[in-house]
Amino acid sequence: MLEEVRAKIARETSGGLAFEQLRELHEIDRWFTFPAFEKSARHLANAWKAAGCSSAKVERFPADGRTLAGSWKMPLAWDAREAVLSVECPEELRGAVIARYRERPTSLMMWSAPTPKKGVTAEIVYLADAGVEGSYRKTDVRGRIVFTSARGAFAKGLAARHGAIGIVSDFVTSRLEKPDATFWTNAWSDDAGGWGLTAQDSRLFGFAITPRQGEWLRGILAKHGRVVLKAVVDTRIYKGTLPAVTAVIPGVSRREEVLAIGHAFEQGAIDNASGVAVMLEAARVLAKLIGEGALPRPRRTIRFLAVSECYTTFAYSERFRERMQSTVAAACFDSVGERQDVCRTTLAVHRPPDSNASFVTAIAERLADVTFAPWRPYFRWAGRPYATTDNVINDPMIGPPTILIGQYPGFIFWHSDADTLDKVDIEALGKTAEYAAVYLYAIASAGPVDALYFAGLAAARAKAELYWSAALALEACRDGKSDAETARKRVLYAAETGLREVESVKTLLALREFRSIAKELARISGSLIDDGRRCADELGHLLSQCGRAHGPAPSAARDKLLRTAASLVPKRKYIGALAFDLVPVAKREGLSDPRWDGAVTAALFWCDGRRTLAEVLQLAGGELGADLSHLVGIFRFMAKKGLIEMRKA
Repeated sequence: MLEEVRAKIARETSGGLAFEQLRELHEIDRWFTFPAFEKSARHLANAWKAAGCSSAKVERFPADGRTLAGSWKMPLAWDAREAVLSVECPEELRGAVIARYRERPTSLMMWSAPTPKKGVTAEIVYLADAGVEGSYRKTDVRGRIVFTSARGAFAKGLAARHGAIGIVSDFVTSRLEKPDATFWTNAWSDDAGGWGLTAQDSRLFGFAITPRQGEWLRGILAKHGRVVLKAVVDTRIYKGTLPAVTAVIPGVSRREEVLAIGHAFEQGAIDNASGVAVMLEAARVLAKLIGEGALPRPRRTIRFLAVSECYTTFAYSERFRERMQSTVAAACFDSVGERQDVCRTTLAVHRPPDSNASFVTAIAERLADVTFAPWRPYFRWAGRPYATTDNVINDPMIGPPTILIGQYPGFIFWHSDADTLDKVDIEALGKTAEYAAVYLYAIASAGPVDALYFAGLAAARAKAELYWSAALALEACRDGKSDAETARKRVLYAAETGLREVESVKTLLALREFRSIAKELARISGSLIDDGRRCADELGHLLSQCGRAHGPAPSAARDKLLRTAASLVPKRKYIGALAFDLVPVAKREGLSDPRWDGAVTAALFWCDGRRTLAEVLQLAGGELGADLSHLVGIFRFMAKKGLIEMRKA
């Protein structure tokens, strides 16, 4: 069934049409204001309607700097009409324009505060790393503009606290390769680990300049000793709304869904107009083939969802909790269809976290192999572990196991105005749309026979992972970094994870349907369990014979932490990755915001109110291949601040 479906979809998919959608979306989103987001949302709703989808709708959520989505505070709305940064002194350069928003949108940092109508003039002070407290010890920045090579968002909180009125930064990733690019700053919290501007954050303006301009400005400072700049910033910070756009291809049964999700409303062509363009083309192809009868209408509804990264992902998940829990699988598209030679990237297929282990991993990886290898043998793709973006809907508190397709967390043009249309590989964009359409349709249409195929595919993949885990465990013991019992546990963990992936196919079936394949599914599962035990036993025997059964001496401090963890049972209160938005920076006891901390997120996803913290850390440690005993203090802090519940075991 899968190959026949793929052939029909491949004939219909057009990289050129996908690129046209990308181009139109990029032209709107590159301005990255909230009115532009609203325009983009209406454009997407109309595009999905034109593609043949039904129920195309814009959902709106508060952008007031106070409302919570999960534990994240929704940002304030922001608009920008114009912003100009120019030289006031020295006299010989007076009037020289350094940055202008209307000519180069990324030159203005998002959520920059307005100046008086005639602007402000201020001396600049160069602090190479303005994101470090020590940089301010010998320098008075009150009433001045901080000029830095640090990322603007990381410097903003400290600069504001020390009295600066604005920031100029020549930061950009891969700066030696992009001397004439400006970095797109879309984070403006006073917390360096935060994100959008909220009600309690300070109001500063910020300009981004290129590394070459930064060298020029430092040269002027060195020559004249004093440089005064003029900033005229015409912006507005207000309470508004943040949109999400959804549309569907109805299935025979509307109770279950399969979801494609990606974030719109970002300035880059690759990140992430490409991801949304792929979803639009996949929707067009599927709607056309189903409408013409070339493909049967699937059992489940296929839904497409364009969000504002994480913020409206959480808000949508809370508003439509039942819908998300009825979604059997999903795929997230974040930065795809790039020119791999230019961007130096590999297309990654990120699996769900082990706390939501699923057959979708095996399908996604197998489909990538049969889609991309025959098309371009040199096209690079690779399977990768879970990493957080809008695939955070993998959270068991939200619902669907979700793969992530893209080169997340970035490529050399990431978050810069060098992320332009010329970086797009039109053929690769079309091929990814083909991949998306096949993945969505295959799961949406799956019945008992398909479920059994998925289970067999998952078992084959799990056995490969099992023996790879054994090899890594053996290597760790050889190097004296592990012991036989830890190695054995690592192998058994891989087998148990594979078992969950195999048995997750049950979510596709009604009870009567499941009974028809139960015996064969049990045989597949039993074979995997037997392989896991045999592999663990063989590994233990080999290590004993080689004299490598003992690893490093146990740490007394670690043992004490784990004893504490064994006495505590954590339970989550908020969906998604946890943020510290509810805890003032001064009261965080030196801890960083964990919203992007993979270890904390992996552990939280296992917290169901039944497992002890020790069990949680063992499971998350097995997933990441790491000792996570150091998280005990973080979990106790989160409990003390009311971010999670914690009871005695």
